[in-house]
Amino acid sequence: MRKPRSSSGAVHEVVIHGVGAAGAGVGRLNDGRVVFVHRTAPGDRVRVRLTQEKGRWARGRVDRVLEGAPERRVAPCVYYDRCGGCTLQHLEPEAQLAARGVQLQDALERIGKLEDLPPVELHAAPAEFHYRNRASFTLRRLGVRPPAGPPPRSSAPDPSEPQVVAGFHALDRPGVIVDIGAPLAPGAPGASRSGEPQAAQPCLLVEPALASLWAEIRRHWGRNASRLPAGMELRLTLRALSDGTGVLLVEGGAGRGEPEALLKAVPGLRAIWSRPGGAGPQGAPGAGRTDGEGEGVDPPRPPRLLAGEEDPVEHWFGEALPVRPGAFLQVNREGAHRLHDLALAELGARPGERILDAYCGFGVYGRAAARAGALAVGIELDPQAVAMGRDRPVPGFDLLEGAVEDRLPGELPADRVVLNPPRGGVEAGVMEALAAHPPRRLVYVSCDPATLARDLRRLGDGFRLVRLQAVDLFPQTAHIETVATLDRIDPSP
Repeated sequence: MRKPRSSSGAVHEVVIHGVGAAGAGVGRLNDGRVVFVHRTAPGDRVRVRLTQEKGRWARGRVDRVLEGAPERRVAPCVYYDRCGGCTLQHLEPEAQLAARGVQLQDALERIGKLEDLPPVELHAAPAEFHYRNRASFTLRRLGVRPPAGPPPRSSAPDPSEPQVVAGFHALDRPGVIVDIGAPLAPGAPGASRSGEPQAAQPCLLVEPALASLWAEIRRHWGRNASRLPAGMELRLTLRALSDGTGVLLVEGGAGRGEPEALLKAVPGLRAIWSRPGGAGPQGAPGAGRTDGEGEGVDPPRPPRLLAGEEDPVEHWFGEALPVRPGAFLQVNREGAHRLHDLALAELGARPGERILDAYCGFGVYGRAAARAGALAVGIELDPQAVAMGRDRPVPGFDLLEGAVEDRLPGELPADRVVLNPPRGGVEAGVMEALAAHPPRRLVYVSCDPATLARDLRRLGDGFRLVRLQAVDLFPQTAHIETVATLDRIDPSP
């Protein structure tokens, strides 16, 4: 892998005019190159020190805000100056939402080459903070050499003892872990000035139940996290269920540790699962299916239950579903219901119509369409999701296991189709099959504007994009959920 070109560290004055897909502010240097600068807002005039330079673009960090945009605010999180989990917390919520709309429109025009777009309708998140029911933390065990000379006369922890940090990767420094939920040391941002350690500060994005579970796991995992599997680095994915209880998945490490003791010590923790393998660098708590954010990625080996219940139950869209590692459920409970309702309203399934629900999971949209009287077919690759749906049959809904690109052509034509693919978008051949046998209506639920734009371009000229809705499921981040509605263009008589 080629290393990024080092920068001279030159300082430039820049006016920020937009927000990029990764949440960094976008401006231009005097020589015309685009520069990306985190923690800036459209309208900022900033002094920037370059940290990486390429032929046509550069990255930099803020040396000083010379003139702040009206939408700028002081980030409320004590970790924000270091943590990479959030990228837009320094913007007011309305400005964050507006930036998402601009990103969506830009991607469709620039990548998709689409013209005459409908206006982007913006849907704000139900809650600005405390909305995530799942988060993935990286735990790192650090060996520290004993200091030279006699031991210090202090009640502080012995610096020669092993140390543990557990949290999220630092902004632009993926090798550094920002400790989340540990007591704040004197002098740390947000700590009191009394000289005594202060109570832990949770991540502001997670639900209160998840924050409480994480604090208790940290409190009871033992010296050097000995109750967890051994290893220098682990990835801990914690999900809070709707009743406030939790499920923990441990990835990486070796051996069992003492999961039964940890489960007994942490009130509300109902199951601990383990999956061998490493904890790769991640930029934020997990939020997606196949974008490296924890659950939903096909594992090299299946996880195994270390302790607790095998099938804790979560209530989702009015149904009771077992929760195991790998089962995909949106991290924003209230936001997911809003997205679900918008997509179903656009699909507009009617009695007797044939509906295809592709990349369907356990069949969220297909099941709802069948209950409305339609004849629905779902297509899903994950056997666990398929089994979950088949164990809870709905009359009029048939769930097929397999890759969408393989199964969808044989199920066409259909009256209406809904696509809900992972971040990478649909596989080659899917849009071409839909173009060859166009449904009356196509609803595409997307979590990445770039792949949405690419896929709509593949669709050709047989459809008209009639509605664009951007839904904020992940406040304080640059992620965008989109519901794109397309109608078939019928040839003239």
